[in-house]
Amino acid sequence: MNNKLFLAVVFSLFTFSLNAQAPNYVDWEWDIIKFGFVEPTGGGITSSGGMASWELRYNLRDDFSLGIEFTGAFFSDTFDRDADVGVSGSFLVNGDYYFSKYSNTRGFIGLGFGRYEDGTIEFRDGNADDIIRGTNSLGIAPRAGFELGHGRLLAQFNMAFDEDTTDYFSISLALTLWGGYKGEGRIGD
Repeated sequence: MNNKLFLAVVFSLFTFSLNAQAPNYVDWEWDIIKFGFVEPTGGGITSSGGMASWELRYNLRDDFSLGIEFTGAFFSDTFDRDADVGVSGSFLVNGDYYFSKYSNTRGFIGLGFGRYEDGTIEFRDGNADDIIRGTNSLGIAPRAGFELGHGRLLAQFNMAFDEDTTDYFSISLALTLWGGYKGEGRIGD
């Protein structure tokens, strides 16, 4: 199912590229590596954690992009030599609206939709003792951020539709390949 969804998104992006253009921005952008801080909101997990992600976007217009994102987040509760590490993975299709069409630095808001998967790794006496598969759910991810040339600062709230799946807030910083403002001036609104 995930492979078919991925291929459908990629095919759609290529189809849009035949008809749509972003004259002031490079068509493709890739957040090759995105690191951040995560804070769970509710559920059994109470500790903060970290995340790593990558995202590929296509600029359909100067003020709108469509992309896909893969994220892995972890949360840890430590008890002396024992620890429970909660893991959340997601595959999202994102759309971002940019507030500027003519700048190398610009703010944006967006929304993602996709699949979330949870699990837990239990460490006992310093060894991985058990891997517990958690819940799967569809969900959304409202987001806002700021593009700084080839960097991207992002705040995102990952909210699954299943109440047993971990919801979390993240703040991340990404290094963006390709992309960026071409600086060709104002070409109509």
